[in-house]
Amino acid sequence: MPDSATASALHQRARVFTVHASCQPTPPENLHVTLVYLGKLGATELNNLKIFESPCPIAPFELNIQEIKHWPKINISSEPLEKLHAFLNQHISQQGFKPERRAFVPHITLARHHHNHTLESHKFKPVPWFVHELCLVQALPRAPQASSDYTVIQRWPLRLT
Repeated sequence: MPDSATASALHQRARVFTVHASCQPTPPENLHVTLVYLGKLGATELNNLKIFESPCPIAPFELNIQEIKHWPKINISSEPLEKLHAFLNQHISQQGFKPERRAFVPHITLARHHHNHTLESHKFKPVPWFVHELCLVQALPRAPQASSDYTVIQRWPLRLT
């Protein structure tokens, strides 16, 4: 989850982009990097995921977000993000979960509900995002065609041990 200044900057970039598009920017309080999609979990599965070594053995790092792209062409890849993604997939596999089978890449949803699949990418002045923690986040659906509300269930600091 980004700090409020980063979330606000990303939201503003998305607002500029979505003025002439058929989509809505994600509210700043809902912006996050999705590293792994777990689907719907029961209480037992959720509690198993909470058992996690702390701190997460990846050093804090900076992402520079500078482009909006239409799924599935998005890519915010960086070496530290890829390490965190691999570490998380290994952890959830040890807990009995299967990694996502569909095409999936770590991403940030800056806007939703675009119906024109020929959307061109849009570059903007980079927004630095200092990543210092890993969060287990639950999406709580709202009305149809509205984005979900996101609740942080647990946080783990990033730090080399």
